[in-house]
Amino acid sequence: YKRQLFRLLIQPYFDSWNLKPVGGEFLVRIVDKDNKVYSPGYFIDFLEKSPYIFDFEAWLIDESVRLAMELDNSIDREISLSINLTPSTVTNPDFLEAILYKIKNEGLKNVKIVFEFTEREVIDENTLTFLAELKSIIKVNNLPIRIAIDDFGTGYTSLKMLSEIVPDIIKIDRDLINGVNLSREKSLLVTALSIVAGKNGIITVAEGVEEKVELDVLRCMGIDYIQGYLISKPISFNEFRSIIRL
Repeated sequence: YKRQLFRLLIQPYFDSWNLKPVGGEFLVRIVDKDNKVYSPGYFIDFLEKSPYIFDFEAWLIDESVRLAMELDNSIDREISLSINLTPSTVTNPDFLEAILYKIKNEGLKNVKIVFEFTEREVIDENTLTFLAELKSIIKVNNLPIRIAIDDFGTGYTSLKMLSEIVPDIIKIDRDLINGVNLSREKSLLVTALSIVAGKNGIITVAEGVEEKVELDVLRCMGIDYIQGYLISKPISFNEFRSIIRL
């Protein structure tokens, strides 16, 4: 981190009907001294299994909250900014206390920080219990934090998560979204997720939307937000701030 190799981009997501930007997901890249860019596929598995994951996610949160404050001071409507975290770090009591204090202390008014956990990581009872307790802590303390489950819909724990955690947001996995207009099975599953989420006040985000026909179908299914190259590739923070303020 001292060498400033890490860079943050933002993948925006948009209201599915009016295509107005409503939030963004922080994406981490490594840029070396020759300006070569490395995607997470090159380093994230190593980080998650290494002792450096705490330092990395502490940096990620510090930088994300700093940018969130910059944005918060320049907008007058609610925007979400998502951070991908691992349960192993957030379930550390000292780490969790520090990040909750930091976010509360900043006094965000318009920006909501979203903690994203991938479905494959939320697989045991302890993690499910922890996330349910975290939601209670956020509610009791009125913190500007939301919980999202990423890559949703392809694992065995999807329905269990909806009933036990009741996340604020589910991001439906791109494998279900790609070709949803061509597959009856995908169409039925995404529609069912949309209905169940809607009845529980959960926002749905379709990931990896790349075709206009997919967008048209997702609108009919009642999907709230879309994310994908059809509307926007990952962009810099300054570019994101510009489209938010339009």
